Amino acid sequence: MSSEQELNTILKEYISDFISKQNLPYVVKPAIPIVWFGDMEKYKNSPQKIVTIGINPSLEEFSEKRFNIVNLGNENSVYELINTLNSYFTYNPYTKWFNSFERVLSQLSASYFENKAKNTAIHIDVYSAIATNPTWRQLSDTEQNGIKRIDLFKKLLNLLNPDIILFSVNQKVFDNVFYQFRPDRCIENISGKKGFFIRKYKNGNKILISGRNMNGSPFGGLSNSEIQEAMERLSDK
Repeated sequence: MSSEQELNTILKEYISDFISKQNLPYVVKPAIPIVWFGDMEKYKNSPQKIVTIGINPSLEEFSEKRFNIVNLGNENSVYELINTLNSYFTYNPYTKWFNSFERVLSQLSASYFENKAKNTAIHIDVYSAIATNPTWRQLSDTEQNGIKRIDLFKKLLNLLNPDIILFSVNQKVFDNVFYQFRPDRCIENISGKKGFFIRKYKNGNKILISGRNMNGSPFGGLSNSEIQEAMERLSDK
């Protein structure tokens, strides 16, 4: 099976999962499964493949028009879903949130945005491609388990095969999903800020960079210069 066929198969699984859960009261309506954010083709062609990871899509993704609401029962739904996902950062992205990751991506010669860096990054979510209202942290354990699909995330991440992963979620998620990564270098208490960190892990040739999430903001609470200094110190150079 080619990588394109494998991606289409995974997308069909995400679509089927979304259709089975779209009527749950805490699922945002109208919506689509946001399997990824960013240009998949440019990601594939980047010299270094970089993926950022969150929990699940924000309800803000549908508070205004950012995606086409694809008819998932249409025979062309996979093709149409790919097009709207790929065009996310060229249309109306939720920059207030994604700019937090952009500050770290810039240190890796990467960006979500077209013609901004030599590497094009994309974003995926570990627990679900389904946006919820209320947000994930406010859902009960039963509600979270009702839409959680880590198995689909692992299939997608395996297909994407990134060189570098940026991750800024709690330690529990890290331990559940990235237990095979081992500590490499750690910058703790950045600029004397107790509890603020950027940590580098490795699994073979793959690198994972983890930072503190502050009130839902990836790598939050750090200035651009603090991020730059920490990333330079974590570099292999």
